[in-house]
Amino acid sequence: MTFQLSKAEARKLLLGCTGLEQYREWKSGSAANLLRHQRTIQLDPLDPMGTNVDLVGLARLNGLKRGELLPSLYDAGGFEHYAKERCIIAGELFSTYCEYLRRSPDFRTTARMKRVPKAVLDSLCEEVQTKGPTRISKLSDHGSVPPIDWSGWKSTSKLTSMAVELLVRQCRLVVCGREGREKVVGTPKDVLGERAEQPAERPFEEAMLLERVRCAGLLSLRSSAAWSTLRKVRRSGVVEQLIESGELRRGSIEGTRGDVLVLAETLQSHFATDDHLRILGPLDAFLWQRDLVQDLFGFHYRWEVYTPPAKRKFGWYVMPLLHCGALVGRLSGRVEGETLHIDGLWQESGAALDLDALDEALGAHADACGASHFIRPDRVETNDG
Repeated sequence: MTFQLSKAEARKLLLGCTGLEQYREWKSGSAANLLRHQRTIQLDPLDPMGTNVDLVGLARLNGLKRGELLPSLYDAGGFEHYAKERCIIAGELFSTYCEYLRRSPDFRTTARMKRVPKAVLDSLCEEVQTKGPTRISKLSDHGSVPPIDWSGWKSTSKLTSMAVELLVRQCRLVVCGREGREKVVGTPKDVLGERAEQPAERPFEEAMLLERVRCAGLLSLRSSAAWSTLRKVRRSGVVEQLIESGELRRGSIEGTRGDVLVLAETLQSHFATDDHLRILGPLDAFLWQRDLVQDLFGFHYRWEVYTPPAKRKFGWYVMPLLHCGALVGRLSGRVEGETLHIDGLWQESGAALDLDALDEALGAHADACGASHFIRPDRVETNDG
């Protein structure tokens, strides 16, 4: 049985499923609840006004401070791996990843495996098991190897660091924290306890597709970044199997191209949107499907961090503004000392950008980043598309 949603219904569903419909208080257990709901939060080290993890949290949790969320997500049982690029993932999926990697041991590891001797991998595992969770720089130095070049991006030349990354990808070690930007790794048993030894409940492809739909809310069958690492699944029969089992539903959105997938129970959900203005991280799950966002909200978004400066329209780290269920503008900024500087501010053509609501959000964001005040342009530019 298929379904059809109006654009208004789809907007509410997308906001609700990605946790952007209601602002919640940051308190004990909030990180665990957020990870239980979001399932997958993309990691990125860039930090002009908070990292992407910070921005995901600040858009949903009142009282959260910059830098607080990621350690709490590790404490809540999150582990790092590749879902949609590098993410922190709910710990319940660890056994599913392990099962998949046992069947496909070269998953994103082939180039590293050619450079890292098995003896080094085994030695580092034994060392971490003996020491307990340890910073990578505190592990034994095994010398250097030629770096790997992936289309111009070069890996580390430190053999220990390359070996640890390989062990994390293989689920033999788990990232359990960071000190500054340095990772702390431990054994799965030390970090995840019983979850490290629980058998996978279902095949990786099924589990990952269900998780991706749960995280995205509405997953368009059109090609997009939301299908990253799952492109083979998209072309396989797994989609049809889960539709036939009743776990997924396939349908359409009025006035848009292509079908979408939702969890069956999602269609029974009802969400009410609050009036809190939110600054969205560029890698928020809400923005993974840029074409769908444009179809539903009339908002074209491109993260310009990889765009040559001369070709940028807005800024290298521009962030959308969400207010009362609409994408009303975007801004770029940075924190320097006691000041949150807003370098650029744009209102969407035809949208109502409430400057009082914006100033309230900027004041709260400045406080969350340890700044005492903010400065924004008096003039608001209009984005005419």
